[in-house]
Amino acid sequence: MDKSFTDDSRVKILVIGNSFARDWANILLESKYRNEIEISYVFDIYKCEDIKSRLNKASYIYLAESNEVPSNINLREVITHFNIDMKRTWIIGTKNFGRNNGVIYNSKHIPNYCEQRIYMREGYLEENYKMKEKWKDRYIDLIDLIIDKNGKIPVFTPDCKFISQDCAHLTHAGAKYFAKLTENKLKFD
Repeated sequence: MDKSFTDDSRVKILVIGNSFARDWANILLESKYRNEIEISYVFDIYKCEDIKSRLNKASYIYLAESNEVPSNINLREVITHFNIDMKRTWIIGTKNFGRNNGVIYNSKHIPNYCEQRIYMREGYLEENYKMKEKWKDRYIDLIDLIIDKNGKIPVFTPDCKFISQDCAHLTHAGAKYFAKLTENKLKFD
């Protein structure tokens, strides 16, 4: 997906950042909008030779902060440096699905196996709150879509597929799951 925009008939979406940004691109590609959008992905904005062109052409821009807690990327500096239009920009929220899926996998014999819920690794929920407060309505809160009143999140999709293979990144099933959760909140004109 690291390419310039080429299709004038589709809505141009620029996704910038680490593997969490790639997860967001995969969510969009699994959404009901997949045939209406063209995604351009940039891992390192400072090394992208045609970033100004991509930024100018993009109708929607999505940025991800580092998945390290606390974040070591200063998005405000990036936004200022590249003069990114915040009216077209959203910040992709953090996510985490526990410490180790091996513990879950080894519990296959328990009743309601597919309904297991877990706590996120320490620091992720707090980081999510900080980012939500910092970015307000420009923040896509993925955790809020799945967290319950006890602060736990699901391990599996409704059809009993792991949401994340490594507790950080989405499986194909996880991307489809989040596409369903987010697609009614998205509008691409």
